[in-house]
Amino acid sequence: MMRDPRTPVKYSHIANIVHVQSIRKCIEVSTGVFEDSAVIGNELVEEIESGSEIIIFDCLEENDLKNIADFIESFGNLSILIAGSAGLANHLHKMSFIRPNG
Repeated sequence: MMRDPRTPVKYSHIANIVHVQSIRKCIEVSTGVFEDSAVIGNELVEEIESGSEIIIFDCLEENDLKNIADFIESFGNLSILIAGSAGLANHLHKMSFIRPNG
């Protein structure tokens, strides 16, 4: 871990940062898990139903962002807040649940 005298970094994983700053339960989804999206989908639904409120998706390349956006669209019936990079927004704006009806 890098030592920055002005803004020291205590944690390198976002889930750890969220954990110390919030009471909300969060889970991490590693890159490469979308090969079997039905399995990961079922696991995430179970996590959400058991109280997880924050889902952190990891990614390494552009295609991972597309897979994350596709996955989020498959759960379009959930009331969710999506936060992420401009790269993720580039894929999300194409999703049907983002567009207004009419």
